[in-house]
Amino acid sequence: TEPIPLKSLLYEPEAKQGWLKKYSRDGLFKNWRSRYFVLSAGKLVYYENKVTTFVGSIEKGSMSLEKAKVAEKTKNINKSKVQLYIVSGCGENNLLVETESTQSAQDW
Repeated sequence: TEPIPLKSLLYEPEAKQGWLKKYSRDGLFKNWRSRYFVLSAGKLVYYENKVTTFVGSIEKGSMSLEKAKVAEKTKNINKSKVQLYIVSGCGENNLLVETESTQSAQDW
């Protein structure tokens, strides 16, 4: 799928939040970890646990979406799961996340 700019979401106060699986590499180990993501004010932030209040919540990582693009790919093994590859465009690390469905991917 052709990458699409995410600029339309930049200034929505709190567009979306919920659980996604994030691909990570720790040295030799590669795996998928559940992370709680919050898309808000042009930034995608993820936490280890669900955020009930932002006071005291420890951020695991974040990405500015100002110049970001996203490409969508359906997994071959389980066609219901969809991977989103988010390219920051700002020199930050890119993210690979997985949703449970095509609809969930579109919502994000």
